[in-house]
Amino acid sequence: MFLQNLSSSLQYLNISFNNFEGAVPTEGLFKHTSAFSILGNGKLCGGIPELQLPLCPADHNQKHSNRKHQISLHIKVVIGVLVSTTVLAALLLAVLCWMRRTKSGSDQSQNNDLHDHYERVFFLELHRATDGFSPGNSIGTGHFGSVFKAIIREGTEPVAVKVLNMIDHKASKSYGRM
Repeated sequence: MFLQNLSSSLQYLNISFNNFEGAVPTEGLFKHTSAFSILGNGKLCGGIPELQLPLCPADHNQKHSNRKHQISLHIKVVIGVLVSTTVLAALLLAVLCWMRRTKSGSDQSQNNDLHDHYERVFFLELHRATDGFSPGNSIGTGHFGSVFKAIIREGTEPVAVKVLNMIDHKASKSYGRM
């Protein structure tokens, strides 16, 4: 530091063959190779690039440390992105599973409601109650199928039985319509 702050009146500095060691300054007089000579000082390092001196251990460690820091930062970013993506994927999967379970649960409760309100009737009973789906028991015919009058149990009111035309794929969607 002392040498680089020498008065500007100094025109040339020759410190050759003095066994100096350490970092050569890069400021002041040491900015231009024409203003000084350092020949014969084999343990000098650093300085301006034109001197072609080896890096000083502190400079080397600093550059190595910066490289390590960059690699470390890249690894942290990659790990952060991977962890974030994994967490988001897990949350999405959990939400989808929850939605699916909720939907199937509501479907099941609707099915249970249907079983609670309507009695199960087997095909043979319907066949007998409509007299083999005879035209005499036909109430009407539509695009999606036919409706028949049926008496399921003796002494009960007649009910309507809808027979869907399953050739038309829209027929199953008309199930709730009468």
